[in-house]
Amino acid sequence: MSLKADEPAEKLEKDLDYFPVIIFIVLVFTLELFQVSKPTALFFSTLFSLISFFIITTIMSVKYKRPDMMQPLYPILGWLAVVFLFILIIVALHWYRIGEFTLHWVILLIAILFYFVLLFRAIHLFQEVRKRSSASKKKR
Repeated sequence: MSLKADEPAEKLEKDLDYFPVIIFIVLVFTLELFQVSKPTALFFSTLFSLISFFIITTIMSVKYKRPDMMQPLYPILGWLAVVFLFILIIVALHWYRIGEFTLHWVILLIAILFYFVLLFRAIHLFQEVRKRSSASKKKR
């Protein structure tokens, strides 16, 4: 069994796809160790997870030298940003003690769930786009 030269690089790219999820989980647990409030920990975990996903998609579009390959991802990336802004608003309400804590917590957990649904959809769509792009690159 001989390995192609591109197989380790492709495996690394597939592993990198879930890096934003890993960042989210690691940051939540790390901030929990430092006893940061839960809404603040979820906010910063979501922030760094979103930034890492944006960076990964940008690097891959530059690598494949086709910015148009990202076109199907733009609506989902926009929705991820909107959900993040909603999370920011909920956490700001918690920080300034406006409203009831239980209500903030329930809305925040629903927003985080919605964020993960969108993030996994974006990762799946990103994998499909990359697969199509690499297939068209091999044809040339």
